[in-house]
Amino acid sequence: MDFAVIKEQGVTFTVVCVKEHVIRNTFDAQRTQAALEREFGTPVALWGDRNQNIYGRPDIVRFLQRVHVSQIPWRRRTG
Repeated sequence: MDFAVIKEQGVTFTVVCVKEHVIRNTFDAQRTQAALEREFGTPVALWGDRNQNIYGRPDIVRFLQRVHVSQIPWRRRTG
């Protein structure tokens, strides 16, 4: 799983790269987001792996829409 923990304007959140179909299905997106928020202990935004669609809190989505994918400090978690 590719993810990044970002602190911006006093807000710490996690961005997690997911398959596009997760974001396209609101139920799957909400369920995945809730599970990852419990795991990471931060608000989570989902980043689509193909079209770079973003799902999450509106303030975080607005911030991420202005960021190029190469500017995100991605890390990989295996297992």
